[in-house]
Amino acid sequence: MTKIITLACFLFLQLNLPLFATSYPKIIIKDNNNQVLNLVQEPLDTFVETPIKKTKARINNKYNDKNFFSLYMLNLNHFADGEEVTFNLRIGDQPLRISFISIDQKSEDDDRILVFYDSVYLEKNGKISVKRPVYHYHENLNFLIAEQLKSKEEISKGVQRLRILRKKQLVPNVDFGTNWNMSELNLEVDVVDENKKNIKHEISFDDLLGLFSNLKWVIAIRTSQID
Repeated sequence: MTKIITLACFLFLQLNLPLFATSYPKIIIKDNNNQVLNLVQEPLDTFVETPIKKTKARINNKYNDKNFFSLYMLNLNHFADGEEVTFNLRIGDQPLRISFISIDQKSEDDDRILVFYDSVYLEKNGKISVKRPVYHYHENLNFLIAEQLKSKEEISKGVQRLRILRKKQLVPNVDFGTNWNMSELNLEVDVVDENKKNIKHEISFDDLLGLFSNLKWVIAIRTSQID
C-alpha cells in the first residue's frame, strides 16, 4: 500500500537550492536523519495521464512559463507507519499567499475527498517549518497554489470558497473526468451542504485556477511507488 503524507505537510517545503526565479521555490524534504528525500518530476507517460499532461502544457503556455505548473512524485514507500518527515517552505523576494489543497483516497473502496488545509500570507523571504508523520493512503495528490496579492487582507474567490467549505465542515467527494479528446482535466465535485442537500457540479482544472488571483505558480506533489 502506498505511504503518503497529507497536504498539511506541504506547508513546509525547504528551499535550500537556488530559485527558478525570485518567487519560485525548489523543494527539499528531509527525514529524521536529515537525509534529503528524492522528489522527481511526474513523468506523465501513460495513456490515462493524457488529460493532466495536456492541461499542464496548456496552462504553462498560457502563463508563458514552462515551470508555472509543476508536477512531482515523492516515494515514501520505505517509511514505517508513523515515521516523521520534515517539510519547510521559504519563498523568494515577493510576498505571496499560498493555499494548500489535497485530494485523498484512503483505500481503493473509499471516495476521493477534497481537503482544504489552509491559506497563509508570507512576507518576502518568509518561511514555515513542521514535522508530520507518514500515513498509508491509496492515493494522495497535493496542490500548493501561490498568488501575489496587494495585501494580507486581499482574499481571492478561490480561497473564499474553500474557507466557506471548511467553516461549514463540508468535505466534497471528487472524481477525475475529461472531455471527448482528453485535452482537459475536470473535477467532478459532489458535496452534501448544511441543509443535507446533495450538490453536484463539474469544473475544469483551468477554471478552478481561474478562481485565484494573480497566480505565480502551482505545484502538485503525488506520493506514490516509484519503480
